[in-house]
Amino acid sequence: MKYKFLFSLSLLITFATSIFSQNVFFIKYNDTVPKEEIELKVAQDQFIPSGIQFQVNAELESVNYLAKGIAKNDERLGRIVKLTFKDDVDESAIIRLQNLDPAIEYIQKATTYKSDFAPNDSLISEQWALEKVKAFDAWDKTQGADTVLLGFIDTGIDYDHPDLKNKIWQNPGETGNGKESNGIDDDNNGFIDDYRGWDFTDRVGFPFDTSGGDYLDWDNDPKDEQGHGTFISGIAGAQTNNLTGIAGAAPNIQLVNLRAFDPAGYGEEDDVAAAILYAVQMNVKVINMSFGDNAFSLVLKDVIQFAYSKNVVLVGSSGNSGSPDPHYPSGYSEVICVGNSTIDDFV
Repeated sequence: MKYKFLFSLSLLITFATSIFSQNVFFIKYNDTVPKEEIELKVAQDQFIPSGIQFQVNAELESVNYLAKGIAKNDERLGRIVKLTFKDDVDESAIIRLQNLDPAIEYIQKATTYKSDFAPNDSLISEQWALEKVKAFDAWDKTQGADTVLLGFIDTGIDYDHPDLKNKIWQNPGETGNGKESNGIDDDNNGFIDDYRGWDFTDRVGFPFDTSGGDYLDWDNDPKDEQGHGTFISGIAGAQTNNLTGIAGAAPNIQLVNLRAFDPAGYGEEDDVAAAILYAVQMNVKVINMSFGDNAFSLVLKDVIQFAYSKNVVLVGSSGNSGSPDPHYPSGYSEVICVGNSTIDDFV
């Protein structure tokens, strides 16, 4: 099969329509609260003083650190906790707590993004964008290097794809001598057998997910079950000179598989945050985020600032819709915002 990858400078896919979970919120405590107190709140499933908790009028199911605690030791990110209630709650009642408790820096409702459709088949002769961006001239100087790790936060990557299977990053700390499946965290990074990236989708309790597939728990199999991530990563790093499919813009780089969207194309900002934090931990220096919405997320802003402080280059799609409305994460100052264009150089 030949695959048609329609090119856009934003790496094309955008995730347009946001869905807000009515029972998941994030709270960030300010620096007046000792980290030990936050740890106790998480351990005891508490989040506000008992004297005002009655105003929420909802039963709390769990309190967890952001992204399952990947960055809980960080001074800023370790102050963000995720609240999950057993039933839908009144958002205004939760938000009012920020005025009642001086220890709270912000409260934010969790966002879930929905992906747009995109096609996935083409020939290199139809890749007009490579000529438009003068990729052929650039290739005389460099085609990238395998020391460059480019992370894709998306629906995963089909690591068996003939144009991509030789380009997928392999974690050196979890490969060789059976480390791939020994059930041991050989490189002590907090992830067991993450030899080809990680699946961060963790979406229990979302009834509109009816497509089946792998999305209930974090695991070490980030294979694409939808198509977006395979499409995006192929534009950037598909193998060249192999008589197959297309040519990637930077064919010698390694593609780091960071799955955060489920088979139906939905992804939670908590899972996106986890993918960013993992990428930073694994020394990924470029992260592609071809998703977004006009909803400003303080949580994602904090995580992106953390990655930026670690000298990570963050690239985000502008939305590809031509809308004048703000778009995030591409709208954050730390992110390089890239839009799509036509063969005639129109947006």
